[in-house]
Amino acid sequence: MTRKRLRAGFGRALVLAMTGFFWLVWLYLLAPLASLLLWVVGISFFSAEMVDRGGYRALEQEISNYGFVALGIFLAVVSWMAWNKKRYGNRNTRKMQPLYVKTSELAEFSGLQAREIKALQQARQATVGFDDALHLIVHTAPNVIERKTVTSAVSGANTGRSGRVR
Repeated sequence: MTRKRLRAGFGRALVLAMTGFFWLVWLYLLAPLASLLLWVVGISFFSAEMVDRGGYRALEQEISNYGFVALGIFLAVVSWMAWNKKRYGNRNTRKMQPLYVKTSELAEFSGLQAREIKALQQARQATVGFDDALHLIVHTAPNVIERKTVTSAVSGANTGRSGRVR
């Protein structure tokens, strides 16, 4: 009797699982039809709201308002640029000029070779970052610069650890 009940319970569970599975398949197959129905309802709702009830007038008003704000921002930025150009011209009037750093100093600091530093400086696009182990990763647009050991000045600046560029 116990074995019979176990079979009946297992059989019931199997039937329920298969029924649920096939209902999910059925719903999956009906999803495109539901999507099409909602799309048609959406078009009719959009048409009723925008055309029949005059919603396009409110849309025109909002676009006009946002357009004036965007125009105002544009004019403010252009005016500021023109004022800066007139006031300062092409002169660099910074109080403290940045110090010149030699390529060899950059190479020593970053753990890269001088030729790799020059390649980074000439690249149109470069992505520099660290992985989880504080290894320096340098990507330039066409290729990846070989990963090398990083000095503790770069990777251990905040952690006191030195990393390795792979």
